[in-house]
Amino acid sequence: MARTRGLLGFLIRVFKEILIFTVSYGIFICVGYMVLELPLGKLLHEVVDVIFDIAMTVAPIFLYILPTVIAYSVKHPERDLILAMNIFLGLIPEVWFLLLIWSFSGSGNHRYPNNRFG
Repeated sequence: MARTRGLLGFLIRVFKEILIFTVSYGIFICVGYMVLELPLGKLLHEVVDVIFDIAMTVAPIFLYILPTVIAYSVKHPERDLILAMNIFLGLIPEVWFLLLIWSFSGSGNHRYPNNRFG
């Protein structure tokens, strides 16, 4: 399997680490509740709360950088500009939506159709 490079590869590695942390933290909570002999309903409630809290932390971050991830994955010629605008102006909903549309609009080969220059 080919190794993914760049920003997309970094994000994949981060989400794998978050998933591993979530599962291991859930196991830690389960063991703690088994030691304390608390009811299973309360245990499941705590595990779901932890997973929900982590998801509600990660999901907005992923949505915030989604235009940049798309621009890098399609090799948009202006991906660095999209990254900079996303970081500094991405909290404005209109700008974020325009960046999302712009990131879908580019393909890596339209500037040099024969791909002779790189």
